[in-house]
Amino acid sequence: MIKTKTEGDIEVISFAGNLDIRNSNDIKKKMVDYKPQKEKLKIILENTDNIDLSFMQLLFAFLKRLKEEGKTLDFSQKLDKEYEKIVKESGFLDVFEKLINE
Repeated sequence: MIKTKTEGDIEVISFAGNLDIRNSNDIKKKMVDYKPQKEKLKIILENTDNIDLSFMQLLFAFLKRLKEEGKTLDFSQKLDKEYEKIVKESGFLDVFEKLINE
């Protein structure tokens, strides 16, 4: 679900798999417990088997926390067309972009 790796001075955080209400408690715990090691973070949403608005709300809270901690954020998504449409139409991509660019 959540994978991390370091690429130079950037920490990459990838979210993949079943990102839906059934896994929201586990995802939330991992997000709350996550302690970034770098100042620059790249968050990638990819290879999802399922995604819903509960995950998008958790992701927004996660990004907001990281931003409040002074981290520099970059967000991208690599979703298939069905899930990309859900994410775009939810309005969260615009909200993420606004938060990141504040």
